[in-house]
Amino acid sequence: MDTFDQTPNGRVHAFVARMYAFILNRAPETEGIEFWSDLILNHGMPASECAKFFVLESDEFLKANVNNDVFLSRMYKTFFGEGRNRDNDPDGFAFWKTLLEQGYSRKWVLAGFVSSGEFSGICESYGITRGEITLTEADNQPSDANLYVDEAKVNAYVERLYNTILSRPAEADGKVFWAGLISRHEMTAQRVAVEGFFFSEEYLAKNTSNTEFVNTLYLSLLNRNPADDPDGFAFWVSALDNGMDRMTVIEQGFGDSPEFRGILQSYGLLRK
Repeated sequence: MDTFDQTPNGRVHAFVARMYAFILNRAPETEGIEFWSDLILNHGMPASECAKFFVLESDEFLKANVNNDVFLSRMYKTFFGEGRNRDNDPDGFAFWKTLLEQGYSRKWVLAGFVSSGEFSGICESYGITRGEITLTEADNQPSDANLYVDEAKVNAYVERLYNTILSRPAEADGKVFWAGLISRHEMTAQRVAVEGFFFSEEYLAKNTSNTEFVNTLYLSLLNRNPADDPDGFAFWVSALDNGMDRMTVIEQGFGDSPEFRGILQSYGLLRK
């Protein structure tokens, strides 16, 4: 990728080929080279806009669903050059990875890479304008919806809900349905547990006693044996016996507990 035709066309073709090679991890097709080169050469597209498409809008890259390590490795190679990588910049790599795990979006991280001095030099070598990634106020806020969702982990989380709440293994269609809602950020993992399982027709049909209900809460949302917390267990059973509704018990005692948050974080479903 370091040597290329030094004509304007040749340099832009080489830049586009770089996007294919380093972001999509494949050789470009001729039509793609011509399409993006025309936008850059004849329509004033800056490098930032081209990069934004490849990283944030390309169906091919989005469907690959690469994890944060792979994502950052490709960002380093594309925007910093091959001389700077995870091995010789471990602190920097860890910095960016921590931000992603805290819920900052890949768009926000991409903006940082695009605005770097290294990428400015790369763009200059190809004879193209660097540009910027414009961020909105919302883009600057961390959110659970920005987290990378690992398919195996979300499937394991859903399987755990079936096992601990419904007391049975998941059926294939149900696991796909609930995991899909979480992966697409259409429902949070918390809502799936509460609305999808505790208030499902199947669970409600069990007609569990208050004692059985709280026992299931301990096992599923706290990952604790209620026998290890007799006072707390008795408190919540008594609250239900005295008229507190089950949704309130979940919300006040379990749904936002450190234990349940820790469970969600272990599956990569809640930012750290």
